[in-house]
Amino acid sequence: MLLILTLVLLSPKEKEIFRQRFTYALLEIYFKKEKVLDCADFIRKGFIKATSKNTIFQIKNKKIIIPFIENIKRKTPFLVKEKDKFLYSSFADVKNLILYNTFFLGKDKNKINLESGDLLFFYNPKQKLPYHSMVYLKIEGKEYLIYHTGPSEESPGELKLISYHSIFKVKNPAFLPIEKNDNFLGFFRWKILK
Repeated sequence: MLLILTLVLLSPKEKEIFRQRFTYALLEIYFKKEKVLDCADFIRKGFIKATSKNTIFQIKNKKIIIPFIENIKRKTPFLVKEKDKFLYSSFADVKNLILYNTFFLGKDKNKINLESGDLLFFYNPKQKLPYHSMVYLKIEGKEYLIYHTGPSEESPGELKLISYHSIFKVKNPAFLPIEKNDNFLGFFRWKILK
């Protein structure tokens, strides 16, 4: 089966604008406490907001205006594989985000030039929902992670915004973004930014 993909080529300035739009879309979802089902839903909503025509992002009481880029507008933004067929969809689980919508940067943070909006993916086969994702944010020189904890039997989960280094204080080593962690798939970037 031959699949022809239309690649959007963004200029360096457009790539930076997309990163800003994605960063502030996620922050807007977080601070407005919008309903989010899981980590993939959070990333999808952020991407869709970042590629919408909206130019104003509301963060707490502050309005942030970021220009719209016509090249990034998509009605069905995610490439997915269903029953051996590729199609564009408004839904993509973490596995489809990893395989068809992002590209691998590496597992060692010190060897990568991470940009705000880069993604971290994890795979833990012992969990009911084995895939997990986080987003790396860089705001005013400070590093953060933003993510949804995922639903459990006791809770629908919640959105978290933490400093990057505080992730190393969590009790579950499966979610440490370090090369030695077999559950850590690595750092990834949206293909639109290639």
